[in-house]
Amino acid sequence: MRAALVVLVVVAAGCHAPYKADLEGKPTARLRMVSTSGYYAAAGLLDKDCSPAINGGWTIAMREMATLPARGREPKRESIGMPMANLPEYASFTEHRIAAGAPITIAYRGTLGNAYCNIALRLTPQEGADYETLFAEEAGGRAGICTIAGWRLRPAGDGKAVRMPAENVQRLRPC
Repeated sequence: MRAALVVLVVVAAGCHAPYKADLEGKPTARLRMVSTSGYYAAAGLLDKDCSPAINGGWTIAMREMATLPARGREPKRESIGMPMANLPEYASFTEHRIAAGAPITIAYRGTLGNAYCNIALRLTPQEGADYETLFAEEAGGRAGICTIAGWRLRPAGDGKAVRMPAENVQRLRPC
């Protein structure tokens, strides 16, 4: 019984891999992953073009890039030098280099006690471009209704950026 449990733990651990990009010599873009949510958020990439139907499916399928604290906690702000769009003081974010030229699925997995909010979108980053995604609650503060948005950032000078519609952004269908 003990051997079977060890094998199960090893197999399950192998299913959830953190994001480790091999970008050497490949076209890249930059991505800022933002949360203004009351949920604690894990942000990362899914290898699918659909949203897992059950909560455990997100845990297994997502390659985590960052954890972002819930609104009301000390914000996390990790920058690699992307131009900054307007964000509220309480927003948390991390910035990453990502592969460009092929579709990627950007996912957020939010948790707050026993409540979960999982959401993702798909886009095709263009080489040299900057992108921003936002995980938040629905406008009006309705708790439990999470939203996701994605933009391409256009530099506006002085380290600032303007959000523009990103090409080919799609909300995902359930799988």
